[in-house]
Amino acid sequence: MIIQGSLCLSCEEQSAPQNRPPLDLSVKTETEHTVLSAECTQIERDHMIRIEDPTRVSNHSLESLGIVEISSSEGELQTCMEAAILDGASILKQAGTQFTAFYPTRFESWIDEVQDRIDIDAVEGRWSEAQKRIIPGAYGRKLNVSETTHRFFEAIEQEKDTFSLAIDIEPALSSDISSVKDFQPNVLISEYQTHYSNKKNRIINVKLAAASLDGIFLMPGAEFSYNAWVGERTEARGFKDAPVIEQGQMVEGIGGGACQVSSTVHAAALLAGLGILERSNHSLPSSYIPLGMDSVVSYPILDLRVKNTLTRPVVLRVTTTNDNDLIARFYSDQPLPGKVIFRREVTDTIPFKEVITVDPELEPGTIRIKKYGKVGYKVQRARLFYEDGKERYEKMLSDTYQQQPQQVFIASDVTYPKEPEDN
Repeated sequence: MIIQGSLCLSCEEQSAPQNRPPLDLSVKTETEHTVLSAECTQIERDHMIRIEDPTRVSNHSLESLGIVEISSSEGELQTCMEAAILDGASILKQAGTQFTAFYPTRFESWIDEVQDRIDIDAVEGRWSEAQKRIIPGAYGRKLNVSETTHRFFEAIEQEKDTFSLAIDIEPALSSDISSVKDFQPNVLISEYQTHYSNKKNRIINVKLAAASLDGIFLMPGAEFSYNAWVGERTEARGFKDAPVIEQGQMVEGIGGGACQVSSTVHAAALLAGLGILERSNHSLPSSYIPLGMDSVVSYPILDLRVKNTLTRPVVLRVTTTNDNDLIARFYSDQPLPGKVIFRREVTDTIPFKEVITVDPELEPGTIRIKKYGKVGYKVQRARLFYEDGKERYEKMLSDTYQQQPQQVFIASDVTYPKEPEDN
């Protein structure tokens, strides 16, 4: 039994511990022991344990996993055990003047390394337009930390020289497509089109993001994450600097244009009646899409996640044209069971503020508006589903778009705004 911060109950009764400084396990000698203090010595043994996992079989020393055997001088066992506990260890067992301590930080560090190697997200399949078939999805896997830890201590307790990692398999819903192997996405169920500017960098970013999403195949119940498929927008991956909205301002940023792709896909998903699991609006209205239909993404914080809530598989096609049109389409092998209508209503406008600056260099009487203000909006969003003569209403989260202040520069002699004249 591990007793963190106290002596194990199975240890022999000792006198009350004294306050001692933490052990220094880094001090080495030329002998077979590591000197911990005048009273305590780490026993150096070539204890190895074999660890089996799907990627490789490896051998680790018990010490590297946090298992340390310590011996004490006659009458100093209690002192050594208390010092080990102060040093962050737990006492696993004790016999005579020796005990086994466990330093969890070493084990946790190893667990982190294993997770980095083992953990892989399941990936849904992709439609191959060239081959006219579905490329099946790939299974994912996750290290089961709790069960792996249990197996490790079971091996230590039973003095085994091997144990295996506990791996949880996470199948993609499209891993087994035998039930839809003849699926052909020849029925258009929704589409949405936006137009992007002819600025070179934005064109590059839009086409990169669109190509990453093109062909996503979703079985019923499956979902996709924009950030997972498009990945981080970096220079190394080919993305360029282009205008982006950041904290209510237009600034240059890597990947500008990626939000137009996510917004266009989001709009198509809305009209297909698919589930919107995660989506946020921009802080400012977007020029390329109506209020309430945009979707801001920022890796890895803000994402667009869509779920196939239909009873048939769907394929997402995202394409661009020579005329700088971006088109997102969802296809299936059957039409939608009914009609989907997206509704939005501006429920309130937010007046813009004026920021007035006195500029002594302006000519007397001058009023100059450097930047015109724009009102903000509050938008209520909803979807209506019509199927078999019945109507279903889905209220969606409302959006708020910030106002943009108006910047006014005035000469020193100007009163602004002007006081109303008496009639």
